[in-house]
Amino acid sequence: MQQHSDHGDGHGYGHGHGQGHGHDGHAAEHADWGRMLDLDAEVLGGYRDVVLDLADRYLATPPRTIADLGAGTGTGTLALAARHPDAEILSLDDSAPMIEHLTQRAKTLSVKGIRGIVCNLDNGWPDPATLGTDAPIDLAWAASSLHHLADVPLLLRGLADALSPTGVAVVLEIDALPRFLPDDIGIGTPGLEDRLIDARERNGWNHHPDWTSTLIEAGLTAVDRETVTTTASAGDRTTEYAIEWLGRSRSGLADDLSDEDRATLDALLDPDHPASLRHRDDVTASVGRTVWFARREENRP
Repeated sequence: MQQHSDHGDGHGYGHGHGQGHGHDGHAAEHADWGRMLDLDAEVLGGYRDVVLDLADRYLATPPRTIADLGAGTGTGTLALAARHPDAEILSLDDSAPMIEHLTQRAKTLSVKGIRGIVCNLDNGWPDPATLGTDAPIDLAWAASSLHHLADVPLLLRGLADALSPTGVAVVLEIDALPRFLPDDIGIGTPGLEDRLIDARERNGWNHHPDWTSTLIEAGLTAVDRETVTTTASAGDRTTEYAIEWLGRSRSGLADDLSDEDRATLDALLDPDHPASLRHRDDVTASVGRTVWFARREENRP
C-alpha cells in the first residue's frame, strides 16, 4: 500500500484512491508526480505554517524527535525542519525514490537533522532497528497519508506507544479537491469543476473517515479537530499548478466526462486557444483540510 502523500505531504491526487505513484518503482513516474506535489506545496503550502502554529498549542516543549509519516517528496519534512531546526526528523515512506528525492533536497538546501527511512507502515509502527533510534516521538505528522494504509488502527496503536509522555500527533486530510476557475469560464456549460469533482469522487478519490474515534481507540484519548482553508491568488505558478491538475483530470477521467467537457478541457490546456489557462487572469487556487491534534488525556492543555 503506498503511503507517500501528495501531500510531498500532498493531496492524494492520484488515480482514484491512491496517489498515483504506484508500486512499480519507476523513477519517471515518481518524478512526474513529484512535480505535481511540489507545485501543490509551492502554491498551497501555506497551510503548514497555520497547522504548525496550532500544533504549538499542544507541545509542552520544543520537540526533539519528529516523525513524518508518508513523507513523499519531503515538503512537509522541510517545513518541520524549518520550524524545529534542533529536532531530529524521521521521514518515513515506502518509496525509495521518494526518500532519495527528499534526501537530495535536504542536502541541496543544507538542511540538517533529516533522516529518510524506507519502511512499510502497513506493517505497523517501525521498530527501533528500522528507525535507527529508540527515542520517543515528540511530534508525529501524517499529511494525507493515513487513508492509504491497510490497517490504520495497527499503526496508530504503535504510534501511541512510541509518543513521548508529552507527544502530539497531527493528522491532516484533504476535504475538497482544489478549485481553480469561476463557475462560468466563458466556454462550455458552467460548472465544469463541479463535474470534475463529482467524477473523481465516484472513482473513490481520497476517501477518509473522521479519524477522531480511531485516534481515541488507539489510546490517544484527547483529540481536537480544526478546519484549515488555503487559497492562492492568480500568478504564474498557480497557473502551472492548474495546468498540471486539470491535465491529469483530462487524461484520468476521459471516460467519465461528456464530449463537451473534454473539449472544454482541451481548450483550457491548449496554449494557443484564446480560452487557454495561460491567457486567463482568473486562475486562482483553493483547498480545504481537516486537522486532528491528538495527545494523551493527561496532557490536555
